[in-house]
Amino acid sequence: MLEDFSWFILVPIWVSILIMGARFLGIGFSKRNTVLMSILSTLISSIYCGYALFYTCNNSPVEVSYNFLSIRELNFTVGVYVDMLNSLIGLAVSIITFIIYIYSAFYMDKEKSFARFYSLMNIFNSTILGYIFSPNLFQMLIFWELIGAVSYLLIGFWYNKAKVSVDAKRVFVINAIGDVLLFLGFVIVSMNVTDLLNDMSLVSLPFANLNLIVSSFYASTTPEIYSFVSLLFVFAAIVKSAQFPINSWLINAMSAPTPVSALIHSSTLVMTGIFLLMRIFPLVASNILSLKIMIVLGSVTALLTSFSALLQTNIKKVLAYSTSSQLGLVIIALALYNPIASIVYLVSHAFIKALLFMCAGVVIKIIKSKNILFMGKFRECSPIVALSFLVGALALSGLGFSGFNAKSLLANVFANTFYLNFLFAIIGALTSLYIFRLYFLVFENKAGYECSDLENYNNPKYMIAYGTLIFMALAIILSSFIIPNGHFSVLYLLNLFMGILAYYLYNFRNNFKLNSTLYHIIVNGFYINKIYYWGEIYLYKFFTKLISLFDTYILGGIEYLVRGVMLTLSKVVHQLQVNNFQSYICYGVWCLLFVMGIFIGLYSMILNIFGV
Repeated sequence: MLEDFSWFILVPIWVSILIMGARFLGIGFSKRNTVLMSILSTLISSIYCGYALFYTCNNSPVEVSYNFLSIRELNFTVGVYVDMLNSLIGLAVSIITFIIYIYSAFYMDKEKSFARFYSLMNIFNSTILGYIFSPNLFQMLIFWELIGAVSYLLIGFWYNKAKVSVDAKRVFVINAIGDVLLFLGFVIVSMNVTDLLNDMSLVSLPFANLNLIVSSFYASTTPEIYSFVSLLFVFAAIVKSAQFPINSWLINAMSAPTPVSALIHSSTLVMTGIFLLMRIFPLVASNILSLKIMIVLGSVTALLTSFSALLQTNIKKVLAYSTSSQLGLVIIALALYNPIASIVYLVSHAFIKALLFMCAGVVIKIIKSKNILFMGKFRECSPIVALSFLVGALALSGLGFSGFNAKSLLANVFANTFYLNFLFAIIGALTSLYIFRLYFLVFENKAGYECSDLENYNNPKYMIAYGTLIFMALAIILSSFIIPNGHFSVLYLLNLFMGILAYYLYNFRNNFKLNSTLYHIIVNGFYINKIYYWGEIYLYKFFTKLISLFDTYILGGIEYLVRGVMLTLSKVVHQLQVNNFQSYICYGVWCLLFVMGIFIGLYSMILNIFGV
């Protein structure tokens, strides 16, 4: 039955074509119909993923493949591969997308490009599902590229704003680094495996034969090449999942509309890199160097971004840095050979962060500002948003609900190593401090707006947003009964203490004046973005200077040489024109002898070379 309904991936694309096609033809659907069609498309994928998860719990994986491209003996295939891993991830993505589609009907209601927004969101939904359910690495590579392209369009949705346009381009270019790395890894593995086994059916690197592919590739290469290719995949995932030192693009991506941030920067785009590592984990797990680099980069990312989140004043940037930090923990757990804990926390974090972004969107919509220092008392204006954010904050800090259980699984993984256990404690404490700092500054601080100063905070249209927030909060609460029960420990008490500390620090005041050098380093994300910016400028100047020198001295020299030769030849030919027939015959004989000499010389050289 799963094979018969593999077309579900294409439904969002059909909806997108229908929406934009009608608009181009001047017909146009109403906003309500646009939203309903989009919701229906993701509802179909949710039902399919739910059934697939139920089916694969008791049965073997299902694969459907079709020929996509044939080059002589090489046949590249595409299709659908369904197992427990992608069914679970697909279900989480589909449910979050379903809720955010409804939420977007409120948030984007006054946008002139309402149809374009939903069209792009549907395309993105289809590309992420095509990526998750890919039967081979070839299809993953295709959809990996498409995800980057569509996310560029979504991040740059307000392209008429100069900063948004620049940020979207920057995100696209940085992610292109990961595209190149993944492509190189795919080509090298595919060439070696097909050459060793002489089996052209493996050219697409199907996941159904992953163990055979890994063992064959290991046997066909040296340990150095195997490590190099494994690192290609690791760094491709690092780039896509916003890990150090390529984590700065996620901050640029906050220029996107908040529903986009809630979707692609919490559970989809940033998840693709980690999902790649999970899918090809046997290949990466066989290389100790790759695992060590994953641990180091995950640790550095989690630590640096946690400190940066602690001092941000932009509500979306706090959540963006938090995303990089939490994904760093997932990568560390994966490198410690515990994919189960990684998957559970990845899915749990996706729901938590989507809820927090959605709450932030409502706050931004009402207050018309992203600066948390200008907020406060918002719980009095909108208790539903405050309570929903509190649920997300408790879960993210590991103090309650699904986050408590998921972080307990991670704690068990980190507990075996003193350094990692200490790191986990520090990250947990910082997480609790910055997320409750955010909560108290936005919702409880006494120096904020009066509700009477805010317009439309009780508008009936906000009921749509409130409904989605309640649904997500309930999903986080109820999912705690599905995840294995957590346990209380010293780490829990530490996180609780940091939450109480945040209450005393930020509930009554928000005007801490910090002006030290360390403060500026941390609040600017350790200047990673600016370092890349300076590097881009210097590289641009270097290459433009190099091209200028090449153009002036190489191409200019060739031009000067050709011009000189032509002038010389013209003078020689002019001197040869003597109006004497015998002289012309003599010139012809000399030219013939010259050509014959060259021909004889070349012929002799060829005979000597080939020994004929």
